[in-house]
Amino acid sequence: MAHASGHLQLAAPWFAKNPSDHSVYFLHKYSAYLEERIGWVINQAGKLEPLVMNQGLEFGSYDEKSVDLVFRRLPKCQAFMDRVLESCCPFAHLPCFNTLYRAAMTSTLKESFQVYATYCECVAALMNMFFDLTAGARALACRILRRASMQSGVLQLMYDTCEKVIGNKNLEYPVVQIMTLEHVAALEQVDLEAGSSSPPPVLGGGVKDVGGEEEDDGDGDLEVGDSSGDFGALFSWKSSLETKISTVWVVFEDEFSR
Repeated sequence: MAHASGHLQLAAPWFAKNPSDHSVYFLHKYSAYLEERIGWVINQAGKLEPLVMNQGLEFGSYDEKSVDLVFRRLPKCQAFMDRVLESCCPFAHLPCFNTLYRAAMTSTLKESFQVYATYCECVAALMNMFFDLTAGARALACRILRRASMQSGVLQLMYDTCEKVIGNKNLEYPVVQIMTLEHVAALEQVDLEAGSSSPPPVLGGGVKDVGGEEEDDGDGDLEVGDSSGDFGALFSWKSSLETKISTVWVVFEDEFSR
């Protein structure tokens, strides 16, 4: 698999000749990365996608493709990025950076860029569908977002370090989208305040004002107060914050006036 996918194969004899602690540690971490990589395939477009199994989860009545994208692919992306962080972070800052390490990390980084693009798409989709989910699915979504928050800062540090040490030759480093735990807590708070009320409307990018109070106009519809603190400002994922409402005037002719 490593040869077919272009990964560098690390043979045991090489480590026998270089019995340093860093070498052995790197072998274990890189092997763990390859084990995770086995669960991914290259699709017809030449991009990596995970082999996911149907988990039989019930999330509500919305598009099944979105369910697959978020609740199956996103955790796989997070597991993949965990292995990338473990295999690259400890060695990116070494002053005597071995050529073999460098080649292996370059290969790992290239594939991580592809997976991270899918990662961001999944997070944006999750935010967009959040209030369409059942209560249990929203709780799961918050746990996934918390994990994304913890990964984002470490991932940015790793990419920055690797870019300085390895350089950017033939490597197009992505811009890491930062999500803080405060951002996730704000989303959890909105979900908590929603309670048993009808789900609030989701805008074009899954963004809802959180600073204003919800008012009952007597008809059961929720209105969101004006506020400068919205999820568009909280979350750095690029998403549209506009929703367009068109008014169509329909003229009925009086049949008796004809």
